[in-house]
Amino acid sequence: MSEAWLGCQGLRHTFSLEVATVASDILGSTTGQNLSTIKSLRVLRVLRPLKTIKRVPKLKSVFDCVVNSLKNVFNILIVYILFQFIFAVIAVQLFNGKFFYCTDESVDVEEECQGEFFVFSTYERPPEVKPRKWLAQSFHYDNVMAAMLTLFAVQTGEGWPQVLQNSMAATYENRGPKPQVAVEMSLFYIVYFIVFPFFFVNIFVALIIITFQEQGEAELQDGELDKNQKSCIDFAIQAKPLERYMPKDRVSFKYKIWRMVVSTPFEYFIMLLIVLNTLLLMMKSAQNFKEIGKAKLHHRLFLLHGGGHCMLEAPQAVLTTRVTEQNQRVCLSRPHSVDLQHPHSLAASMIDVSLAHTEKIVKDKEDGSVRGVK
Repeated sequence: MSEAWLGCQGLRHTFSLEVATVASDILGSTTGQNLSTIKSLRVLRVLRPLKTIKRVPKLKSVFDCVVNSLKNVFNILIVYILFQFIFAVIAVQLFNGKFFYCTDESVDVEEECQGEFFVFSTYERPPEVKPRKWLAQSFHYDNVMAAMLTLFAVQTGEGWPQVLQNSMAATYENRGPKPQVAVEMSLFYIVYFIVFPFFFVNIFVALIIITFQEQGEAELQDGELDKNQKSCIDFAIQAKPLERYMPKDRVSFKYKIWRMVVSTPFEYFIMLLIVLNTLLLMMKSAQNFKEIGKAKLHHRLFLLHGGGHCMLEAPQAVLTTRVTEQNQRVCLSRPHSVDLQHPHSLAASMIDVSLAHTEKIVKDKEDGSVRGVK
């Protein structure tokens, strides 16, 4: 055994000697440029602060979670590249050769983009003569690699509006752009944003979170409680009883109004009116059509309904006092009816009615002042 160990030690020393000899030969035979390249590897010394991870247990656990999550992220990264390639191929089919333009905006054909043209900078200076050039946009879809680079730039959110404008202005191959000629091409970017920035980014974050949870569950396995038992205990500690305030007299008119306000059909009816009111607000335009005048009339009717809705909810918004058992202090609480769970609905209705009334008063004053001037 000792002879074998001595043989292994001698073999290891021989191998180390050979490596040192080869390294010295390489360093001696390299030129100054190659030597500087090897010296540039000294930048790897910046990795030395990672040694502190071993000295901080919590930091080490976080680092281990990140490293373990990279295994799952690698599989998602492959799917991400495949989808990126699919969208790049679709983009090449849609916009191949359509992202060219002439420096002279009056020319949109490559054959006519020749010669020179005048550029008027200001009225004081004489026009400048510049040559016409047929150029491509900075980001284009002429090939798959350029398309993947363009889509990656779009995904980052920097400068993508210009790419979107160029896509909507694309006409035909080897033809110049025309603004807003193909607005339907924006659907491509809408689908792309849904798939990549909204979907894949959340998947990456979810995988890292799942890895942290799995490591936390592994730590819980050493204890007496499992995950479900711990969740039940946390729920029992944090749970609070629900409180619902209602009129005591069930024969009174106030109780009937309360029953109507908290009913599900009334909630659906209010939601329907809110949707219709939103549609009427969307019909506003800079041009004054007769239909818009009728829409404003319907809008005022909705505002009157909002006022009635506020009056129905006002009796339910009475503040009640109760004494808490924990700190024995008086606090104010609101009854939990349907809209009182969302107090902004009541405030929005009141503000809407007030603004509409104020707008009408201001408009009447302006009309009166105009008539006085006439």
